[in-house]
Amino acid sequence: SDNMAANREKDTKKESLVKLNISNDIKGVILITVAFLIMFSIYTNTSLGLFGATIKKVLILLIGVGAFVLPFIIFVLGLAYIVKKGKVALTKKFFAIILFYINTLLLVELIVYSNHYKGSFLEGFNNIYIYKSVIHGGVISYILDYPLYMLFGSTGYYIIFIGIFLISILLFL
Repeated sequence: SDNMAANREKDTKKESLVKLNISNDIKGVILITVAFLIMFSIYTNTSLGLFGATIKKVLILLIGVGAFVLPFIIFVLGLAYIVKKGKVALTKKFFAIILFYINTLLLVELIVYSNHYKGSFLEGFNNIYIYKSVIHGGVISYILDYPLYMLFGSTGYYIIFIGIFLISILLFL
């Protein structure tokens, strides 16, 4: 009787481990699916209909040229979820890549800053929205760039960018 109870307990533990792995696999598949939806939305014009057009407009508005890289980051995370059985470690290399990605978006936005900022912070949002090119960092970068640009000026901010790029490279190595 005690032996049967112990066996049932072992079976329950095995079942919960299997469910845990399936759950992580499902999370990975969901992330990969989202990555492909974003990828097709960004890289094609009509294949995902209204959904795709909306996703493309929103992502380019929010993160500009970064929208073209985002699906690959999400895909790698989804794959890692499956391969690592949900034990995805956010390593120094991962943070280095994300830091490099964010710094690049901020730099791109600063380079085209004069196309957006025309004396009014709020007008800059509209200028990004109507901007015909996707070569910008998006409104998120604009919001972050504005106070830093005002605080450090163009030259100081470029020096900070170089420092952050060097830090991200050192973290990656």
